[in-house]
Amino acid sequence: MTARLNAVDRLLAWIDPQRGLNRLRSRTLLAHYEAARPSPQRKFRRDGGSPNQLVQKGAVPLRNQMRYLDRNHDLVVGSLDVLVNNTVGAQGIGVEFQPRTLSGEIHAEYAAALSSAWRDWQRRPEVRWQHSYAGCQRLLARSLYRDGEAFAQLLIGLVPGLDHGTRVPFSLELLEADMVPMDYSDAARGFVNRPGYRGGSFD
Repeated sequence: MTARLNAVDRLLAWIDPQRGLNRLRSRTLLAHYEAARPSPQRKFRRDGGSPNQLVQKGAVPLRNQMRYLDRNHDLVVGSLDVLVNNTVGAQGIGVEFQPRTLSGEIHAEYAAALSSAWRDWQRRPEVRWQHSYAGCQRLLARSLYRDGEAFAQLLIGLVPGLDHGTRVPFSLELLEADMVPMDYSDAARGFVNRPGYRGGSFD
């Protein structure tokens, strides 16, 4: 915040520039302190809730509004595209395997085997086989920027009814933010309805 020159400031600066500069500097410092005082131009928003309570009240409406903007406004679509492209990129976040032998050298044969398994898994990393690994990363990044959060369940090994679709017995199940209900916590009753929660801490 910077104080503006009024008629007295301009007159004083014309007569004595040094005194005019000192006056403007002092008024600028005072203006910073005034920023903490409510006025007709600065109406304070008072909300004594905790961050968890504020998120619980505002997360769903904000998420719905952001999804509406993502569907109907090209500026929002472009902004999300830029964020995703600058974070993940078209090819996703790459991995380069460098396993070491006991002597500290790169184990070329093992690295090649890992790379082969990695390329095979990237084709079908998620349970529905609809997206590549780069596509999954971009979906999760977009959901994070748009909805505020995104989730993925890790499915490892033998899972009844699930075909991993690759040589690697590991799959991701991508979950929308809606899958974690915001009403799981009941702040009005003074507790969080979660397993292991005891009065402000988790076991």
